[in-house]
Amino acid sequence: MAHDRAREDVLTIGLAMTGLWPETEWGDLRVAPPTLTYATWLTLHPGWPVELIHPGPAHTTGEPPRPVSSRVRGGASQCT
Repeated sequence: MAHDRAREDVLTIGLAMTGLWPETEWGDLRVAPPTLTYATWLTLHPGWPVELIHPGPAHTTGEPPRPVSSRVRGGASQCT
C-alpha cells in the first residue's frame, strides 16, 4: 500500500539504486510495486478504524503516510 506517486516511482526507478554499490551481491531482487494505492486518504478497518492521510510532498514524491490517529479497544491512542 502506498501513495499513487510512490507506485509510479517504483515502476520508473526499479532497481536503479543498486547501481550505486556495484560491489554488493544483491541476490535475486525483484521490484514489487504496491497493488493498493490512494491519492489523499484511506481508511482501513482491521477491527478499528485507521485513517491514513497523505500529508503532502516531503523529501520524495510518494512519501508514505503517517497514521494520524486510531481508536483501539479500551480507549483512544495517538500515533504519529
